[in-house]
Amino acid sequence: MSRFTTMLAATLVFAPVTLPAQSVDEILGKHFEALGGVPKLKAVKSMRISGRITLGPGIEAPFVRSAQRPNLSRMEFTVQGITGVQAYDGRTAWMHMPFMGQAAPEIMPPDLAKSAAEDAEFDGPLLDYAANAVVYWPIERIRAQFESTCERRNSDPEDVLGEFLGPDADPEDFWQRVKTNLQAGKVRLLFVADQIPPELRRVVEFLNAQMDPAEVLAVEIRQYVGEEFKTLVPRVIGQTIEAERKRSQRAEPWNRERFFAALATTSPPEDVALAQAILDFALEVSGTEVQWGRGKDWGSFNARVIVGNQRYSLFSVYTDGRFSLNIGWSHQKLARLAADLPEKYRAEAKSRLGLDFDRIKWERGWPMAKLSALLPDNAGAFKEVVRQFVSEVGALASPS
Repeated sequence: MSRFTTMLAATLVFAPVTLPAQSVDEILGKHFEALGGVPKLKAVKSMRISGRITLGPGIEAPFVRSAQRPNLSRMEFTVQGITGVQAYDGRTAWMHMPFMGQAAPEIMPPDLAKSAAEDAEFDGPLLDYAANAVVYWPIERIRAQFESTCERRNSDPEDVLGEFLGPDADPEDFWQRVKTNLQAGKVRLLFVADQIPPELRRVVEFLNAQMDPAEVLAVEIRQYVGEEFKTLVPRVIGQTIEAERKRSQRAEPWNRERFFAALATTSPPEDVALAQAILDFALEVSGTEVQWGRGKDWGSFNARVIVGNQRYSLFSVYTDGRFSLNIGWSHQKLARLAADLPEKYRAEAKSRLGLDFDRIKWERGWPMAKLSALLPDNAGAFKEVVRQFVSEVGALASPS
């Protein structure tokens, strides 16, 4: 990111702060009020910005960026007398870079086009930042991108997440907290540049100590070039000791007593009794204690089985009266045992339990259903399906 762009972003974000522990909404609200108010900002139909950008060591270029509501943009910059163009017309992103050997305008590659479309949004992500977080970072998209990244690296998503969270964490609880954090504005705002000015550094450190639940950081990435080497040295600004102390407090895991007390407030007695039976069954079928979630507002327990050196998630139960069948989450590991194994148990869930989960939810999440879906006759079939799965995985994983 250029030094100009970073300073422009900082200008859009930061506003005078006089009260401690202000929320993102309060700080941005004060800033937009100082600019004339949100209605006036939304009444602006077009804008034109000019300045200079740093493209590399010793290379600066004048630029002009024009934008028109709702999402039209064009940016021109001149390097050594040659002008380049990047533009988005609301549907197509294109560029013309003569100094990069382009003889004529070309459609942008998909990754650049996606960024161009997001950058072309006239109001930018901050004016309606909460809504934009849901639009640009819905939990389904985050999970799908995580899976895709793991697949490109030939890694198992469950193993990667388990290594990141630790052996006692509940993955479904983690994803639920991600969703909750986005909805609550508990996000981290980053400013990245080759040089962070002292003024911005002081503002970032002050805001990071005051804002809750959001976190504001700046990352300065200095480039050092020698005759035979080039290196980038990053430095994080804003992580004060007091701010870290406030955010390092981790919720305590749920336990049996607390879990069933909460479940009793959301579910009828027969569902509570079924959840208690499922908890006892979890220990019986897996031979290990369940993982208790750490959610602030909702509790969960997760049953898993360890076969050899591999861990397979079986099912989870939640204090809102739902359960999830987690077998599909291990689809990559299961497919290495038998190619049809993941789909076999998705079919078993449909034929024996009446639970028709689509493949994406089966593989990329914990497909959920009400506990009442297992009553009065499917609770036994649920246990049989899980027992069959554990037995089959054990047989397939055992050395022949």
